[in-house]
Amino acid sequence: MCITKKLGLLSDKWSEADISIESTGYTRTLQSSLALLYGFLPQFDFSKFYIKLSHWLNFCQKNCQCSAAHKYAQQVDEERYELIKNDVGLKESLDVINTILDVGSSYKPRANHVQDALTPFVCHHRRLPCGPKECLKVEHLGGIINHTKMVAAVTNQEGKPLEKLVRLSMHPMLQRIVSGMESAVLGNDSVKFTLFSGHDLTVSPLIDVLTLPNHTWPPYASRVVFELWREDQTSSYFIKVLYNGENLTKHVRFCQGFTNDIGLCPWKRFFEFVTEENLGVFNSTTYLEACQTKHSQHN
Repeated sequence: MCITKKLGLLSDKWSEADISIESTGYTRTLQSSLALLYGFLPQFDFSKFYIKLSHWLNFCQKNCQCSAAHKYAQQVDEERYELIKNDVGLKESLDVINTILDVGSSYKPRANHVQDALTPFVCHHRRLPCGPKECLKVEHLGGIINHTKMVAAVTNQEGKPLEKLVRLSMHPMLQRIVSGMESAVLGNDSVKFTLFSGHDLTVSPLIDVLTLPNHTWPPYASRVVFELWREDQTSSYFIKVLYNGENLTKHVRFCQGFTNDIGLCPWKRFFEFVTEENLGVFNSTTYLEACQTKHSQHN
């Protein structure tokens, strides 16, 4: 039996009003959303729903230009550049790759571009690209992989520019999630399932702002799931946060120390984080105010 049907979330007679689907305008994210829905819906029927297009990786709807986030992004880039300059292992890996592929010593690709280009071969167990004399091997990517882990460990710390960047960049998406849950709690919305189909650049900062553990970079087909639960006896609401199927609620920034015996976090903690605490770091009460560069200069 379909899990959504077993849990009573959706029946065979589900309608367009029951679900909300949104995707960025890339073929791969549209395909990902359809693949998930094909296995998720009790009866998959493409004619019963439509996919809304988002032009933003954080699924922002209004006031999406954020000058403060841009400022923090520049600071993150500067910090990463210094780490790249001083990473001998990364330079050696890139030199080996250049030599094997015979692209010339003058060509200096960015490490993340090389990683993006070669990771699909590794993930799909396909042979890595070859040069005139030999082919790349997984061990040739070691310096790049180690660099990625090192950068994550150094930059992703409380109070650093990256932490402030992910707070701002993910706030519109968190606001939409908490708003949808609030409507469900108040009984004002029929939507039972919402899907945002985005990119690693959506998932990674979301994981960072939630402070989920052991995160370097999301693997293929990664998903972060927010579930809303209600306790019948008290009518209290709780949330569960899963990353790639694992319940990590107790590690979530605003749930640490608040989860109950079955790993659920009070819904009000999520609400308080999004409506007060997250923007409070910037001494702001609204996203628009927090995004003003002059307002963020003291942080």
